[in-house]
Amino acid sequence: MGRWTELALKVAAAKRAGGAPEGERAMSELEPFITQTARRIHHGQHGTLRKQRALDFIAMAPALVWAKIEKFEQWYERELPPQVRADEAKEWFSAWCRVELRYRYLDQGRAQADEQRLHSLAEQGAVADPRAADPTEPATGFELAPDDVDRIKAWDPLDGVILFSLTHQWDKVPPEVWQHWLDQLGLEQPFPPGEFIQAPKLKKRAVLASALGVSRDVIYQRWLRLKLRFQDQLSEVSQVESA
Repeated sequence: MGRWTELALKVAAAKRAGGAPEGERAMSELEPFITQTARRIHHGQHGTLRKQRALDFIAMAPALVWAKIEKFEQWYERELPPQVRADEAKEWFSAWCRVELRYRYLDQGRAQADEQRLHSLAEQGAVADPRAADPTEPATGFELAPDDVDRIKAWDPLDGVILFSLTHQWDKVPPEVWQHWLDQLGLEQPFPPGEFIQAPKLKKRAVLASALGVSRDVIYQRWLRLKLRFQDQLSEVSQVESA
């Protein structure tokens, strides 16, 4: 098997086992390759993403791949016959990584389009500019109902942790769902950490970004998308009630 495939399988095995030094070493060797793959995807898409969002995507690429690395292992073991895996000329992780990151890049493109739409509405006076609001202000009308649990299980872990942390409603998330999100992001309990809980409102976004290992721009971009999602849901509810 190719070098990258061998390293990726070591990372997946170490992650499954709860972490091991050899897994961390393998991941550190993989990171430059993953970052370069993300950079090539961005250039191959002719710079679809704006500069800062593209930089965030490239910086987050190793974490995005690490979160899905066990899926690569499952695909490799279950979908590829032994005689195919034996082909040393094939670099299976390279192909899988490229496909996985391209999906994540498309997700970023959709998020950027949502953000542009929200800014356009703000300029027209249809909605308030979220940058002028307290970044920890809960989404208007947001409340987690019991029948919403199945829906939030399918959320992107980073979205879930950002929303429920900034709204101080992580205690409303079922413990098993919260733990699953933390596991996917490589975070440990207790989360949010004490420094986030004690931080002044205007500092919470920066503290959360540091705890998650992402930039403040990532937090802001995700927050915009989440607010837009809930505004759309509230609009749908209003339409049903007025029908």
